[in-house]
Amino acid sequence: MRHFQDLSGRKNVMNLQFKATAAAVIALVATGATRATTTVYTDSASFLAQTQPGGLFLDFTQGAVDSAPSFTYSGGGYSVTMSAAPSVFRSGSFIGNNLPNETFTLTFSGTLPTAVGGNFFITNITDAFQAVPVTLTLSDGTVTSYTPASLTTAYWGFVSTVPIASLVMAAPGASRYNSLDNLTIATAVPEPGTYLMMALGLAAIGVARVRASRQPA
Repeated sequence: MRHFQDLSGRKNVMNLQFKATAAAVIALVATGATRATTTVYTDSASFLAQTQPGGLFLDFTQGAVDSAPSFTYSGGGYSVTMSAAPSVFRSGSFIGNNLPNETFTLTFSGTLPTAVGGNFFITNITDAFQAVPVTLTLSDGTVTSYTPASLTTAYWGFVSTVPIASLVMAAPGASRYNSLDNLTIATAVPEPGTYLMMALGLAAIGVARVRASRQPA
């Protein structure tokens, strides 16, 4: 009877060791996933090559010219709400602030993207492109500032290792309006290192499970 109790205790220890190993692997994967690393792309081809199929694309050509406190677009499981004070302006070809020198905020919901890209630029009251600084802030803490020379070079894409909950265009200055076109919201293609971490984690759990199963009942 005492011998049976010893074996039972040993098996319980092995089960605890297996659970500890599994928990450690899960914690390792989670830690790697929550350390945000954001890669910035300055052209649409390079950015789109890093996205999985099925994202949401918006070129804002649909509908009449109008304004509202916010506009929400959904598709492919993604949803984005664009807001500004006091309202958002849709020109029929792009979207942005209705009043000058205000922030412009994109808030994502549903499936949170890990890839967001588009033409982020500044216009004047006649909707003409302005070659002035643009500053973008992502929810993961990434801040990017650049001065596009043309609408074509105003394309910027972000691929993050954590979900992106929001993107904010900073107030651009007097008589200037934040503007956005060709927005893509998607899930990024996993980096090779992510696959490796997952594979190592599964292998460690498998080894621990085999060792536990070989102990006497």
